[in-house]
Amino acid sequence: MKKQALIVFGLVLGLSTLVDTGCAKESSTSDTAETSGTDDGGTDDGMDTTAGTTTTDGGDGDGDASSTGDGDPCQPIKANGETCDVYGDCECMSGSCFEVPILSNVCGECKLDADCPDGGCTPPNPLPGNEAGAFCNSGEAGGGCESTEACQDGLTCELILDLGALGLVINTCSECSTDMDCADGQVCGVEISIADFAGRRLCQDAGSVANGAFCSNSNTTGNDACASGFCGVVEVEGLVMLDVCGECIEDTDCAMGEVCTPGSFDLAGFSVTGATCTPA
Repeated sequence: MKKQALIVFGLVLGLSTLVDTGCAKESSTSDTAETSGTDDGGTDDGMDTTAGTTTTDGGDGDGDASSTGDGDPCQPIKANGETCDVYGDCECMSGSCFEVPILSNVCGECKLDADCPDGGCTPPNPLPGNEAGAFCNSGEAGGGCESTEACQDGLTCELILDLGALGLVINTCSECSTDMDCADGQVCGVEISIADFAGRRLCQDAGSVANGAFCSNSNTTGNDACASGFCGVVEVEGLVMLDVCGECIEDTDCAMGEVCTPGSFDLAGFSVTGATCTPA
């Protein structure tokens, strides 16, 4: 159960591995016999053949499955948000199956920025209760992207989190890349909402980020963003490293007689806690 929660967590914090999955072909001798034969005695066996395409409905006339004539049983019947693990694109009414590393692939509006004329492609939210698949955004702050070309003017496509151990990354249109992109007295920080499966880089006032909130030590001065002055690392099962504001980074940051206890991530509630000073 713990490992399953970690897998979902990895997806929650990031998706940008976009792979075009083709429609798998399956054929059998029985399919060939059925599509090439004629019924005996003129009875209706639920099989209608027209121009090399066969529709099989089991005799009830509702068209349960279809075949292209070469043994491929795929039919685009699934709505956005439904899984498409067997045949890929051709399972989806949209014609687009977004491949999600580790977990199930999902039907959606897009897989790549190129599928979206006015912005980028935001990956699906894998958390329970979220039924929408990947969707096209308008290049707004926080919208998924592959490159800055998908983002609105003044925004750049930035890496929010790199979960290399899980094969996942988050890229979104953001306000800044480094502290130099922000006004004096500000730093380029990061906001991540696990429940919303969203995140972005943005300019924040120095010292404005509370303990337990995400910070960033990548291309920016994470310590300066934290009210405590400490942007430390929270390790999740040895696979994921998160930058989180806390009370300390080392024992010497704490008062006499105290030690720096590392922060933690709750795999059940998807909440993070920064490092704290505790009695030795």
